Amino acid sequence: MTITTGLYPRLTDALTASPEVTISAGQVGLLSVTGRLDETGLTQLRRQLQALFTTNAQYLVVNLAGVISCDYRLFDVLTWTHQVLADRQGWMRLVGVGPAVRNALDEATPSECLLIYQASDWTDVSRCPRQAEKSTEYVADHHPVTRIS
Repeated sequence: MTITTGLYPRLTDALTASPEVTISAGQVGLLSVTGRLDETGLTQLRRQLQALFTTNAQYLVVNLAGVISCDYRLFDVLTWTHQVLADRQGWMRLVGVGPAVRNALDEATPSECLLIYQASDWTDVSRCPRQAEKSTEYVADHHPVTRIS
């Protein structure tokens, strides 16, 4: 077995090598965001992400539990972040998506909503924010659909 990690190079020495298994541990970045994500906060978030990307980060967990206010501009930053990581064959996961972020989704584009859905653990409908609003009436009221017969 071979284990490769940039953080603990001696770990490989401690294990017996086997040609049948290769395990690699990549660095996962963690950003915890608290406060208001206004223009100043978003600028600070972008700078922190750019600094993280200079380290060639491939995987990122963003904890949004402490966000007390934000608007649709957050999704521009998250979309950019997702694209950078996707180009590196990596991923972004969002945790702690609270009321401020969920409320801002009202202003987000459908593709931004999908990105947030995919990056969060909302695959179980019972865990979806505003699940009561997932009815067809809500979709029809908030996202007009042109029907072609």
